Amino acid sequence: MMRKERASRGSRRDRKATPGLMELEDRRVMSLLGQSLFPSDNPWNQKITAAPVASNSGAILNNITSIYGNGALHPDFGQDARSSGDLYGIPYNIVHGNTQAKVSVVVDGYPSESDLKAVPIPAGAVIEGDYQNGPKAGLGNRGDSHLIVWDVDNNVAYELFQASRPSENSDGKWHAAQETVWDMKTNTFRTLGFTSADASGHSLLVGLIRPDEALPVSQGGQGVINHAIRFTLKNNLILNKYIYPASHIANSNTNAAVDPPMGSRFRLKASVDISSLSPQSKIIAQAMKDYGLILADNGSNFYISGASYSVDANNNFVATWNDNDIQSSTTGLKSLNFNDFEVVNLTPVVTGLSASSGAASNTITVIGQNFSGAAGQLQVLFGSNSATNVKVLDDSHVSVVVPAGSGTVDVRVKSGVTVSGAGANINGSTFGYGTSVVNTSDRFTYGGSAGDTTAPTVTAIAPAGGATGVSTGVSPTATFSEAVQASSISFVLKNAAGAVIPSTTSYNSTSLTATLTPSAALATGTTYTATVSGVKDTAGNVLAAPRSWSFTTLVTDTIPPRITSTV
Repeated sequence: MMRKERASRGSRRDRKATPGLMELEDRRVMSLLGQSLFPSDNPWNQKITAAPVASNSGAILNNITSIYGNGALHPDFGQDARSSGDLYGIPYNIVHGNTQAKVSVVVDGYPSESDLKAVPIPAGAVIEGDYQNGPKAGLGNRGDSHLIVWDVDNNVAYELFQASRPSENSDGKWHAAQETVWDMKTNTFRTLGFTSADASGHSLLVGLIRPDEALPVSQGGQGVINHAIRFTLKNNLILNKYIYPASHIANSNTNAAVDPPMGSRFRLKASVDISSLSPQSKIIAQAMKDYGLILADNGSNFYISGASYSVDANNNFVATWNDNDIQSSTTGLKSLNFNDFEVVNLTPVVTGLSASSGAASNTITVIGQNFSGAAGQLQVLFGSNSATNVKVLDDSHVSVVVPAGSGTVDVRVKSGVTVSGAGANINGSTFGYGTSVVNTSDRFTYGGSAGDTTAPTVTAIAPAGGATGVSTGVSPTATFSEAVQASSISFVLKNAAGAVIPSTTSYNSTSLTATLTPSAALATGTTYTATVSGVKDTAGNVLAAPRSWSFTTLVTDTIPPRITSTV
């Protein structure tokens, strides 16, 4: 089966289907009108700044550039002037699902791989490939003709491929080649081997760059993108395999050394200087460093996907891009080239344990990389036995309770679920990032009695709570009841207005004391509040509650002396 796709403005591409919908670090996740698109532990919301570079990253980029040259990144969206010109990018429509009437859609391309559900399509729905100020007639004139409808009442996205309006069909009904319904409140994926409205089996909406998030705050946006971005490569560059979170292939290439599979994660290199980019471009570039790009379809090389305008809860136009910013080849996104990117490896890595020995039922922390993005499917194995009470603290730390066992075992982290009939899944029977490779740093030896389950406490603070006349050069300290993990200490100082005072934190393992050193002298006659939180002892037990206290700096005498009497 072949699927025609719009590769770029005005061009098309083919894709092939194969027969066949399965608490992390405290940070913001992508949102649309205040609602998260998929939970925080979904791979699309996974921050990959520290992920290692894939061993074949250089070979993949060399292959691309040897065939096509070191081309420029291309934003496949742009400024919407509300004119009679073509609408670029992939639009989305917002409806209130509790009141919007639903209509049946005739799915005549991939019915067996579709969610055959009625869709709340609003009057005047905008389809990819339309004009900026209205519909463009003819399915063949619109390229991919994607239709996205997001139900704001229920946080559910309806996504259609090759959608056509009733006026374009002899039966007077809506038609589409494929339909996928995504419940954005949960971690859902396509059945392995199934396509979606996107060739890779991904959601379209979740990977789009939108003006409401990427415009600077001064321009009415969120000023930050907290998710991965959808992008495309030429058909002849993509492997005939897929990798989590993708579920579908659309290619026939077989050289795994140089061809990335569908679902591969690329990242803008940390070394690329983006300081001189224009405001909108800089925000997008930072997201490409922090969350990266996910390979989602065949198309033109390094075309990143976005919506050309954002809408409010009533589907009204609210914001668009500035083409002089994002389309510039000197200070915009087009100033970035293929070789500015790299492929990352998101397989879990174990680099250490908070305790290398202990008894069953002890709580320890596994240290490493790539522990987030598992969509609730992270398993820690002590030999062949699964640990219990697995808690992902952040991308580099997982707290677990040691299972029963004996001798010395390797502690491995498995990200994903075991599946059967995986077919083209590059990780075989694991739908996920895979399992960490054993090494000497992951060894745990059973022995001794049940371990520490007592949380650390703060036993002393300075200055004392409520203290006044405190020196403006003070460095607040907090002393703990036991040894703690230095990396877990959150020590923050705020002024009365709630502004965080720039500071550095150090930890003395002998005195068990954390010291907060402000980068500049504090203001006089001002009340400050210090807070210590998130502190873990070496067994992984966490400080039960944040400890906060306030103090006031001395008031500087600014009144000059005066003569009060003479003799």
